[in-house]
Amino acid sequence: MTPDITFAALNIFNQLAFPLTILPQVITCQINGYISTKRLRAFFDAPEIEEREDGRQKPSWGGGGQKGYHPTNVDINGSLVSLIHWQSVTEI
Repeated sequence: MTPDITFAALNIFNQLAFPLTILPQVITCQINGYISTKRLRAFFDAPEIEEREDGRQKPSWGGGGQKGYHPTNVDINGSLVSLIHWQSVTEI
């Protein structure tokens, strides 16, 4: 093996050291981005919450098997309390 080939090979391995070090982080970021995009798509595709005539939101506690965000406002001892029921929107 000549010095030309040896130093050329060492130079190539030296240049690949940084990309190979970063590769696991890049894969992790790609997976996180994919999962976040799926969650955002499910959120943006969810139906809008209807409002009553007085401006309050209609409660929808699991009626019809609809999944997503279901708020209900309750009056407890003169204080308005909002209850939130969240069902999974992931596909099986």
